Parts: sequence; C-alpha cells; structure tokens
Amino acid sequence: MPPADVTVQSTPSITPPPKVPQTQVISVRVLVTASKVGVPAYNQGSYSDKLPIQNTSEVRTIPSSGCALCPWASALAAAGCCDPSYDASAKTFSAGTTPINPSTLLKYLVNYAASKSQTAEQIGYFGADPAGALITNSTVLKTAINYLVQLNHPNTTAAFDNSQAGQAGAAAGTDIPAVTAALQDNNPVALAVCFNQASKGSHQVLAVGIAKIGNQTFYVINDSGFGQTDALKLLKASSKIGPNEIGACTASLTRNHQDTSHAWSQNEPWGYGHIFCYRVLGGLQSLTGLTLQPPPY
Repeated sequence: MPPADVTVQSTPSITPPPKVPQTQVISVRVLVTASKVGVPAYNQGSYSDKLPIQNTSEVRTIPSSGCALCPWASALAAAGCCDPSYDASAKTFSAGTTPINPSTLLKYLVNYAASKSQTAEQIGYFGADPAGALITNSTVLKTAINYLVQLNHPNTTAAFDNSQAGQAGAAAGTDIPAVTAALQDNNPVALAVCFNQASKGSHQVLAVGIAKIGNQTFYVINDSGFGQTDALKLLKASSKIGPNEIGACTASLTRNHQDTSHAWSQNEPWGYGHIFCYRVLGGLQSLTGLTLQPPPY
C-alpha cells in the first residue's frame, strides 16, 4: 500500500531544537463506498429492556457478551441485508425492508434454527440468554447467513464466506499479512483482540482499514464495546490525522483508558495489546461496494 495522508510531526519552539526531530509518515485508508459511507457501527454495553440498535448517539444497548454479533451484522448491513419476516407455522421467511442490526440478526438466527428444527448451539450461537455470542467458525451459521443474503439479493451470486480464519495473531502494531490482504481486497475482518498482553481473545472488533506509522501497521476498527465506536466518524472530525487519532481509532495499546474494575486490567492502560486471531468476512464485496480509500472522507 503506497504512503498517503502524510503528516510531519515537529516541535514548535521559539528556540530551534538541537537537532531536527524525526518525521513520521502516516498513511490511513478506510473501507468506504463511493459516497464516502463506511461500514455501519454498533455500540455494545449493559442492557435492561432493549436489544441492540444501530448506533447514532453512542448509547450502549448491546449485551456485553454479544460483541461478536456486531462485526457480522455490520458486514451484512453494509451489503444491504434487511430483517426478514418469519412465518413460524410454515417455517418460511420473506425479505424485509428494515436494515439488519445485531438484535434482528440474532432474532433471525433463532428463527432459522427453529425453521430447521435445530438448537441454538447447532445454528452457531450459545447461551441461555439472548447474548448472541456467535460460534463464528460454524458452517451452519455460514449457511444461515448466505440464505439471508439470497433473500435480499436473489439475483446475485454473492455469498458470505467465514472460512478464512487464522489463529496466529500478533502484537498491536504488527502487520498481519492475511488481515492486510483481506482489507486491500475490500473485505472487513473480525479481530479477536486481547486486553493488554492477555493470552487469549477478550473482545471482538471489526477491522475496517489500515493505518501505518513508520514501520508499524495498525488496523482501523469499529469497536462495539470500548472507546470510539465508529472509526470513520472520528477521522472525519479530525483536521489533522496524527498519532493520537491513530491510537484512538485502531487496535492499539493507547486506544482506551485507565480501568481498575477488572482483575486483568488492574493498574494498566486498558488497550488492545495483541490481536489473538482473525476471521475474514468475505464474499459480499460486490454488494457492499466498499473500497480502501484515503481521506478526506
């Protein structure tokens, strides 16, 4: 990816510094449509009487254990998939008109399981409550989602592919070739990220872009749970994209804030120190129309 969006960091001072500070070339590219619309962003958090809705005001309405629903619903919503209606007696679906979101995707998966006389675990999510913790390598889940795609786009051959996965992650700031390649092919990527240097995935986010600072590669993310939800919103609001903006919109150690409410983050910055694994959400690019583009957005 060629460098773009160059920002030179310097130290303003009346007195010239003893030597010229090192410059940093910052390149940012994010998946957007030709109309400069990005991948939909959702916001996760505690809930009482509401299930998720597409985020417009930073209100958290998604069950905390359901973060995996957000990346998948985001890709499907970007592909124009809508919430289908379900006839329980006939066990049949018909195309809807309201864009899919995590809540309605979960409802659809429950209904799809019922239509096939399957359990929730068989269809690809688990848990007794509607948390929506998806088993993201489920082939049955892939079949259910492809059926949803065909309901909305019956005259296309586009099909969701969740088979491209990798367990070998890397520390934040490291280029992961498969993730970079997927984004350059205009496909979003679900990342299981670790708080600090945890040994296993703690949270799931959606990689929607690539940011480079010098020899480091960071992945721009839509994050349902912590910090800035919509990366594109943050980048649009910035008159200058520097290291602070990169830290706030990517999977990085500097992304979040001090937190001492959990044992795994006691007295440490609550960042994403490691990408544990990834799953490419491919096959729908012809429907999403997303391409990896530099600012301005």
